[in-house]
Amino acid sequence: MKPKRRRETFVCPHCGAEVPLGALSCKECGSDAETGWAQDADVWEAGIPAGYGSDDDFDYDEFVARELPESATVSSGAILRRWAWRITVLFLCLALLRYLWHPL
Repeated sequence: MKPKRRRETFVCPHCGAEVPLGALSCKECGSDAETGWAQDADVWEAGIPAGYGSDDDFDYDEFVARELPESATVSSGAILRRWAWRITVLFLCLALLRYLWHPL
C-alpha cells in the first residue's frame, strides 16, 4: 500500500480557503492570478458596493432604535378587532361546552 502523498496547500488571500499548490484558481471564490491573487496579497479587494464596507459613521444602536422601535404603535382598530375575535372565540367555546353537557 502506497503512503498517502501529503498535499501542499496555501490559504487563499481572498476567502481563506485552502488551495492546492499549482491550482489555477481558488475553488471557493474563483480568485486567480488575473484577479489579483498572489502569495503576498493580504486583503480582499473585491468590488463591494458602497454601503457594505467599513463605515466609521455607522451607529448600530441608532440603526436598531430607528428601524425597530421598542413600542411599536398599534392602531385602535386593530386592538378592537383582536378583542372582538377573542370574545367570539370565548362565546363559541361556551356554546360548545353547553352543548356537550346538555345536548338537545
